[in-house]
Amino acid sequence: MWSSKRAARNALVSLALLAPVLAVAGCTTLTPVYSDAAMAEAKYAFNFAQPRSRLDQIAYQELALRFQAGKPDSPLLTVSVSSGGRTLTRSATVNPVTNREAIAYGTVVITDGFGKRLFAASRNASASYQTNGQVVADTEAYRSASEQAARAVTESLRLAILAGYPGPIGLPAAQ
Repeated sequence: MWSSKRAARNALVSLALLAPVLAVAGCTTLTPVYSDAAMAEAKYAFNFAQPRSRLDQIAYQELALRFQAGKPDSPLLTVSVSSGGRTLTRSATVNPVTNREAIAYGTVVITDGFGKRLFAASRNASASYQTNGQVVADTEAYRSASEQAARAVTESLRLAILAGYPGPIGLPAAQ
């Protein structure tokens, strides 16, 4: 008799632990509660212009991962990213290591099929690096920091699009 009570108790505990899993077993996807998925997909579907530099290419790759590729009548998204550098510190010591900063300047413009500007934004981001007087190492450090800053400025531009892009004509703005 003692073992049947224990078995019944174990069965009830197992059922209680398994109930929440069974309750959500039919849920296979998550969708926003207060928005229409088709509207969201159409709002952020773009055709991408061709990159003109390595930093532009990085920006387009990052944005293409996060936005849908558009149909022929989708708006055109154009990105331009450039970089510059500066020394962060001044020192009179003989230490050959110099702290520097690469700054990426990015702009994004979204136009419709007729060339009408629908959205534009500019942002900048930076990444630090060090030089030590070796030309190859210094060049590679600057290139790497520029690419890191380009990725950061692209993320900032993506967030600007999400916050301010009203969508193509005919779609309501996000509320």
